[in-house]
Amino acid sequence: MARQIIDTSPPSGDPAPTAFNKVNAMTAELYPLATGALQKDGGGAMTGTLNSSANLGLAVGAAGFAAVSLFATGPGGRDYRIVSTDNDNGLGGGQLITYNQTAGVMASRIDTGYNQLPGADNSRTLGSASARWSVVYAGTGSINTSDARQKTEVLPLDTAEIEAAIALGKEVGTFRFLDAINAKGDSARLHVGMTVQRAIELMEAHGLDATNYAFICHDTWSARQELKDEQGVVMDPGCSAGDLYSFRTDQLLLFIASGFEARLRRLEDESA
Repeated sequence: MARQIIDTSPPSGDPAPTAFNKVNAMTAELYPLATGALQKDGGGAMTGTLNSSANLGLAVGAAGFAAVSLFATGPGGRDYRIVSTDNDNGLGGGQLITYNQTAGVMASRIDTGYNQLPGADNSRTLGSASARWSVVYAGTGSINTSDARQKTEVLPLDTAEIEAAIALGKEVGTFRFLDAINAKGDSARLHVGMTVQRAIELMEAHGLDATNYAFICHDTWSARQELKDEQGVVMDPGCSAGDLYSFRTDQLLLFIASGFEARLRRLEDESA
């Protein structure tokens, strides 16, 4: 049996608060709180830091749902809850939910089929311009809403748009990413496309405002300070303020495809 050491001397001669009870058929022993142990405040919350080199378990059970609360009490803190549900609640059974109790907002959930879902429809992003995933592996392509009930009438491209589409099609070429060159040198792989800045130039040259077209993306972000925990371990390295240009490539290619169709139609008309 592992040996336990109980600190029975409260600091500064204060009364020793009870940490736990040991109860069996023969005795009932009360042990005072050891220095540095987790303390229980008047609201029933345990405060402190758990350190363990072995597995640490925590079980919470209740009918309807069971929740573990993670509450940062300082300025700007939030009460986040990890919730496991059964059929005796309005959320549906067999789900794992992250919930912002302070704001009353569901952040995300894993449903009974183990699908990871946002807390609300069409309301969350996966990553951001300043915190991107490097690669997305998928069995098939992404599915984008294209329901006629949610769109205006689809209008044909006008003459200026067609000419811009033709010009953009001529800009497609190969390039390498600079960070890949820094990491891999001559082994950096070739990519096919163009730059957003060049696309904007061509759109404006044809009298078009590039920002009106959703295939042109420009995101900005504010500086974020480095965040460390109480032990000085960096939890978030932070970042400088910046911006980034990007494409919605599927829409760019459809725009360029309209230029291909116009050029092909002209060739057919000329040869007729």
